Amino acid sequence: MPSTQRNEYLQSLCLQCKYCCRVLAHKIAPDPIGLELYKARELEIIHDSQENETWLVIPHICPKLTSKGCSIYSRRPYSCQVFDGRRHPASMKKCLWPKNNP
Repeated sequence: MPSTQRNEYLQSLCLQCKYCCRVLAHKIAPDPIGLELYKARELEIIHDSQENETWLVIPHICPKLTSKGCSIYSRRPYSCQVFDGRRHPASMKKCLWPKNNP
C-alpha cells in the first residue's frame, strides 16, 4: 500500500476510535483507600505490571474534539502530538492502530 494510502487508513482508524481524546489518564499511587473510592465511583483503574504503575482513567471529552476529529490538529499541544495510544497502558488495549506500525 502506498504511504499516502496507508497514512489515510491509519488516520481513519484514529477517527473511528478517538479514545485518546475521550479520557484523561493519570498515574496514581496504589493507595487502598483511594482505589476503593475510584472503584466505588466506577472509574477505570489499570495496573501495568510490567512497569509497576497504576493508572486512573477518567472519562473526559476534549473540548477540541469534533465529529471530524481534532479542531486544532495542526496546532495541537505537544503532549497530543507525541502521545502513542498503542503503547500507553490506559489505551493500548483499545487503540485501533496496528501494534507493529512504527
